Amino acid sequence: EEQVKAELEKQPAAKAENVKDSEEYKALIEAHGGKNVGSISKKTTFILAGENMGPSKLEKASKLGVPLKTEDEFLQMIEG
Repeated sequence: EEQVKAELEKQPAAKAENVKDSEEYKALIEAHGGKNVGSISKKTTFILAGENMGPSKLEKASKLGVPLKTEDEFLQMIEG
């Protein structure tokens, strides 16, 4: 089984009914077998990207082919 590694960007303040804070997302990622990492690499499976994602991280993710997931996409993914 491949281990999921996710780069977690800070999520914006509550805006939709599903919005959680970054600590809740970290716990969800780990509860589903993932690992939170501090930097993007070719081993990163996806990035849970908030609205305030910096341009350098976006560029690096694009360059490495690491997909970005929205909050809703992530929640759908783990709810399966």
